[in-house]
Amino acid sequence: MAARPADRILWSRHDSDLAIALTILFLICVFRFPFKKDRKKAEAEKEETGAAGPVDFLKRYPSFVVVLLGCILIFMSHSLINSFNYQIAMAKGGGSGEMGNAMTISAVSELPTMFLFGYLLKKKSSVFWLRLSGLFFVLKSIGTFLAFNIPTYYAVQPFQMFGWALINVACVYYVDGIMEPQDSIKGQAYMAMTITAGNVMSSLFGGWLIDAAGVGAMLICASLAAFIGWLIVCLGSKEAKTA
Repeated sequence: MAARPADRILWSRHDSDLAIALTILFLICVFRFPFKKDRKKAEAEKEETGAAGPVDFLKRYPSFVVVLLGCILIFMSHSLINSFNYQIAMAKGGGSGEMGNAMTISAVSELPTMFLFGYLLKKKSSVFWLRLSGLFFVLKSIGTFLAFNIPTYYAVQPFQMFGWALINVACVYYVDGIMEPQDSIKGQAYMAMTITAGNVMSSLFGGWLIDAAGVGAMLICASLAAFIGWLIVCLGSKEAKTA
């Protein structure tokens, strides 16, 4: 039975409150991240060595450039699914309500990973978790493509636990581990830029793909982008000097 207008308003308010609560929890997790390197020492070293330009910086870390390219494709895949979640839900037989439910399941699934990453880091290094996160982007995009109704569409959402949630935390530790202290902040900035680049690419091509060939074709492209990006990250990433 279709939801009445009042029910839709109630759900909209409920989703907004939940989004605010999840955002607050996310910020708490971010501020609780333990950084091992001495930032004051890093700033002193930066003053001694001078600030390197983008070309010099990327030449200093060639393997990191490869990881950045892989992350752009991974985030493109992620953004294709997120930006066109409504169209995907419609293709699976649902609507705006089912889209909201799916996004809620994804968001809630992220919390355990963010809270427990310190424990995970004791078991395996940051490069292991970075590579694993790429695999789960592949699994989620393929699972979304294969989902044939709303229940199976919901069942794919927990892959977010080791996809988006994991890469957000793992990349911070990975960059911090492979770079000199004076370079790690710049490395984090480049990593953040890959998210923007992925969003831009998905915005440019996602709508055109859906109009030209449908949601299924868009999800195939998202799966291919995630798979190629994951392979590139696996090839480019190296064991960090620290966890």
